[in-house]
This record gives sequence, C-alpha cells and structure tokens, in this order.
Amino acid sequence: MSYQTPYFKEWPQIKSAIAKDTAIENEVANIVAQMTIEEKLGQMIQPDLRGVTPAEAKQYKLGSILNGGGAWPNENKHSSAQDWSDKADEFWHAIEEAYADRPFRIPFMWATDAVHGHNNVFSATVFPHNIGLGAARDLS
Repeated sequence: MSYQTPYFKEWPQIKSAIAKDTAIENEVANIVAQMTIEEKLGQMIQPDLRGVTPAEAKQYKLGSILNGGGAWPNENKHSSAQDWSDKADEFWHAIEEAYADRPFRIPFMWATDAVHGHNNVFSATVFPHNIGLGAARDLS
C-alpha cells in the first residue's frame, strides 16, 4: 500500500488558540520595515558555536547560534556552567552592540540541541528521554 499526501487546492484554515495581538503584529512589521537586507539575512542564519565568534555575530548581526552535540565554550569539554554563561554573554553583548545605533532592538537567541538534558555541560544532570520517563512505573 502506498501513502499519498493529500492535495489541497487551498490549505485548510487553522485557528490558533493564541489570539493575534494587533499591537505586536504592527510592531513586528515596523521593525522588519526598518531592517536592512543584511540584518534580515543575519536573522535567518544560525551557525554552530564552533564556527562563529562573537565578533562575527556582531558583524553579521546574527539572530542566534546553535550549540549542537559536542560543542563547548572554547572547545573545552570540561567547561563549567559559568563558562557556558560567560560564552552566551559574549554573544549577547556583541549583538546588543551591533544594534546599538538602530531605532529598534532584536535580542540574541542561544539554541541548544539537548533533547535528553544538557549533557554538553560537564557534570550536568541528564534526564532520560521521554519514553524512559514514561516507562518508569510512576503512576502519579
């Protein structure tokens, strides 16, 4: 049996449980209208921590970075929680400086690939995957 994806002449209308806030929508449209092409591109790029510096994040006005599996601050596998915090702050401050002369502000986001818990942080507590939690026989 083969599965065929349904074709919709028009996509079904989806009603979100979160109501649209016109003030927020207007503010977003206002900011996007003021952004340069370079700033918009920077918001769409999410390089890995190992491939970008805070100076480059500032130069390209990056919207976020990803620390994926095997990435650590300063390539130090034994980085402390403070090292992680300091590295995130370096990027945050770089982006704050990048937008300092602009009439709007776009906060920097740090993305972590940590499905099971942040096992990149040395000595961190790592929780079992959801299927493991579900099989723990705790009925409460």
